[in-house]
Amino acid sequence: MNAAAPASERIRAYLDGTLDEQALEEFELALFDDPDLAEAVDAERLLRDGLREMQARRKPEPATVVALPQRRSPVLQWLPLAASLALGVLIGALAVSLRAPAPAVGTAAIGGKTQFVGLSLSRSAPSDELLVRIPADTPQLMLQFTRPRAADVRDYLLELEMPDGSRQAFAHLLPEADGNVSVGLAVAALPAGRYHARLFAITGDGSRRDDQERRFVLEPAAAAAH
Repeated sequence: MNAAAPASERIRAYLDGTLDEQALEEFELALFDDPDLAEAVDAERLLRDGLREMQARRKPEPATVVALPQRRSPVLQWLPLAASLALGVLIGALAVSLRAPAPAVGTAAIGGKTQFVGLSLSRSAPSDELLVRIPADTPQLMLQFTRPRAADVRDYLLELEMPDGSRQAFAHLLPEADGNVSVGLAVAALPAGRYHARLFAITGDGSRRDDQERRFVLEPAAAAAH
């Protein structure tokens, strides 16, 4: 009997957010004990993120313009003059808009690069909800919790609640050399809205405990200019 099909169905249901609470809890517990299952979930998630990013970058093909044969009519002799007048008005309006100062847009990220978002609470960031503005050409968002290694902690689990209420889990996370637990996400797969990130510490016996949590709002940087 092939056991791969039920596993793949559970993975898809987990990523789609269609598991009920009991099934979700059982699946997340299985993630802690089965590294192969966690790798399969990560592979499916990366595949979906890649497909979404390809669709977001796909540009529509230019429409074909068909020139209609010109009909001889006395009215057409005035069209070049009307077009010249319209072009003059357009150039004048463009000159005025170029002289007007553009509104300032504030953002903490540099377009075209990965944006790092620190989620740990600190004196410089004491509020519970964090506003994150993403430039349109930013490919990746890196969520980070500051967490040094602890003797009683095997690894960490990051649970991310999406704006639609579905949840994604990232298991077997370890602090990096800079003391941060990090998860990279494709921006194309992240809709604007409110998120809730929760970090759990996994002890040596496989049990988990609450470690840190943070809510943040994700919005395009262009929205700040309106």
